[in-house]
Amino acid sequence: MYLIVEENQNCSAEERVFSSSGEEKIVLSVQVETPDSSVSWCDVVGVEESGQFTHAKAVQVEDSGAGLAWLVYGGLWGLRFRKKGDTTEWSLENKRQWGEPFKVLDISAQDIHFQSSSR
Repeated sequence: MYLIVEENQNCSAEERVFSSSGEEKIVLSVQVETPDSSVSWCDVVGVEESGQFTHAKAVQVEDSGAGLAWLVYGGLWGLRFRKKGDTTEWSLENKRQWGEPFKVLDISAQDIHFQSSSR
């Protein structure tokens, strides 16, 4: 999988190649380090070109440090996060929200809430 995140208003640019396996899954929230250096559960969405929001997704990848891991990714403009419980609309201008190109999380998936397949 060749992941390209363009330079944009949401986050910095990033290009990476990952060896992926399995089917992608829709991600609703993740437990990550926040800009204030705390670790919290956060809602996550993908950001497409021009700031349109879409589902964040995850796929299993090979990680040089950990073996298998989950790659959580969004659109051409990366991922956007807000702390769980914050119900404000998604916005690139909201200072309580932040963007990152992607996240690589532990294969155990303890830090990921996936969309239920029954939805």
